[in-house]
Amino acid sequence: MGKHDEATGGGARSLDGAIAPTRQARSALTRARILDAAQAAFVEQGIAAVSLRDVAERAGLSHPGVLRHYASLDALLGAVVERLDDANADWIEHESVPVGTLGAAALARRNAAAPGYLELFTALSGEATSRSHPAHDMMRARYARVRASIADELVARAAVAASDASWSATLLIAGWDGLQVQQRYAPDSIDLVGELEARERRLMGAPARTPSSDTARPGGPGGPTGPGARTAPEGAGGMLAPTVLLEQPEPPGAGGGTATGAGAPQRPAASARGARRHEAIVEAATELFARDGFTGTSLAAIAGRTGISKATLLHHVGSKAELLTEVLRHRDRLTITGGAPARGGATDRLRSLPATAERTAAAHPGLVELYAVLSCEGATPGHPAHEYFAHRFRETRRYFASLLQGARDEGSLAPDRDPGSEAAWLLAVWDGLQIQSLYDPAVEVARLLRRHLDDVLGPAEGRAPRDIPSAV
Repeated sequence: MGKHDEATGGGARSLDGAIAPTRQARSALTRARILDAAQAAFVEQGIAAVSLRDVAERAGLSHPGVLRHYASLDALLGAVVERLDDANADWIEHESVPVGTLGAAALARRNAAAPGYLELFTALSGEATSRSHPAHDMMRARYARVRASIADELVARAAVAASDASWSATLLIAGWDGLQVQQRYAPDSIDLVGELEARERRLMGAPARTPSSDTARPGGPGGPTGPGARTAPEGAGGMLAPTVLLEQPEPPGAGGGTATGAGAPQRPAASARGARRHEAIVEAATELFARDGFTGTSLAAIAGRTGISKATLLHHVGSKAELLTEVLRHRDRLTITGGAPARGGATDRLRSLPATAERTAAAHPGLVELYAVLSCEGATPGHPAHEYFAHRFRETRRYFASLLQGARDEGSLAPDRDPGSEAAWLLAVWDGLQIQSLYDPAVEVARLLRRHLDDVLGPAEGRAPRDIPSAV
């Protein structure tokens, strides 16, 4: 083969002098087309709802044509993720990162500009937490790899002691993941890149430019209309009651005999037998939504799990969207009433949060998975759970900001920490840790959350600053 042939992939010259692509080149182009189509389908339809036939149609190929390149949907999903990860690895290798940072904020900015990247990984990180999900092992390995990479970088730059690197990396990834989800629900209020850069600088010991000053978006977490500036309801003693962060008005048309919205249809009161059946339906849906997501769960599957017909199921719940609302409220009722409310001042209430996480995980482990799956899946506007989680995130940030403002008034929160930004990051860390723990049980949510609060508020009385495992 001559040099010209090598440069053109060894293609044959046609009568008009053009170089025809080789079979290998044509195959590579076809695979790229399939991956583009698959990524678009995963983003628009949800991973669980996509079939190889859907991808084939988008790519303009036959079903057997796709199978020649990817033997299963699982293999195709893995290839999509691998392509995105390879592109990031190549960028990291060749791009110089801002001084005083690890490059996380710069990478987040790049990912935000990549069409479909955030949508895909937000959904996948939640969906694949179920051990039965085909991408679970792949995502578990991915999290372990990223944690190790960041920990190594922290040690190499002498930012933290080797014994602290693992949990420091775990907390940074958790906040990154969690804030990325929040940004999907409130793109005009959450500044992921600015917040990540501030966290990196703080971690690296560099002067922090917090989003509350020059990197906040208008109305962002630390901005003039962000959670830090919002006031608590009158009579709340300057802080929101804990249940406020979970409760919201019943939407019009919600089923189950509990609708209170104006003009909402009221279902007749159920008999004792009907109430038991309704409860069984909600429990079955809770289990299946946690395992397969809302999109990936059919009403027929829920009916089958409950031992009734689909028609009977619809008689009890009205629609799949109404059933989803009931499942979410069922989760909130269990978590709200799971323990006595925290007493004391704002600092004490903040320090009680890890115990809440511990209690919920022990009493209702399936609810943690349900929350992770649906909050990530529901990030797409138009999803039946989108408004629910948008409201929930907004009110939780508001509640945490009121507590953190109270902690500042009590002298626990340093003046250089903005209550609004810290509120969004606290919620992000908690949610992100829960996601990581579903892939790796060695990630102890409560203990790492305590470590984060020790960093924000100072070590709790009677506990040493590093009273935490050196590795996760």
